Amino acid sequence: MSSPTPGPSMSPAAPPAGPGNLQQIPSWLRIVKTFSSPAEAFTDIARAPHFILCLTIEILTAAFAGWYAVHRIGAMNMLVKSLQAVHMAQSVPPAQLAHQAAMMSKLAPVQAAFGIALLWVVLAAIMLGAENFGLGQQANYKQMLGITAHGMLPLTLLGWLSALVLMTSAHPAELDPQNLVGSNLGFYLSQHAALWLRVLGGRIDLFSFWVIGLLALGLQKAGTRVKYSSAFMIVLFLWAVFVLAATGLAALRS
Repeated sequence: MSSPTPGPSMSPAAPPAGPGNLQQIPSWLRIVKTFSSPAEAFTDIARAPHFILCLTIEILTAAFAGWYAVHRIGAMNMLVKSLQAVHMAQSVPPAQLAHQAAMMSKLAPVQAAFGIALLWVVLAAIMLGAENFGLGQQANYKQMLGITAHGMLPLTLLGWLSALVLMTSAHPAELDPQNLVGSNLGFYLSQHAALWLRVLGGRIDLFSFWVIGLLALGLQKAGTRVKYSSAFMIVLFLWAVFVLAATGLAALRS
């Protein structure tokens, strides 16, 4: 007797859902969810850490922000303001100042793009050490590259806000090119305040704490049974070390 033809009720059962069967979030949606649903985004990033689109957006934004700042404020004006901040404006010969301004006009986008890429690579290495040595996990560098790229997205938003400030300002040459958005304490300090105090105030920034929170979430999702509070404290400690070092160097230069 021939066996009955398999029907819908006799079809094999679907495999149970598990980490290997979860649908991967598209790259563009990961970026959106980093802002709207970060826990979901970083869970997916830890599982499949691709980051090319995110990093490309960040590099292009940095390059545009660098170019637009020079375009609106002026390379010479930016250079003089940066030298005045460290009381060195009078010590640079005019010819050398003009040469440096000309170089800045040409290289500002490249320097900004390279700076964000270098920050990404170095910060990912630091996050790997924090995850594996500080939290006792076994993450890999690619995971940290993905987590760091998406964790830095608030800085990209800050770059666009800075460009918006420059675009809408009637007198962009009067702005501080190093601090265009009032998201930090340094923005509200007088230009005559001590350099170390302005540096310290500039680091106490809402966007910095946003990045810290996202990186801590990434460390939690990349590990096993990691408490968010533990990850947050480690990232906060690393940020504090950086801030103290930057403030100390500024105090020595002032």
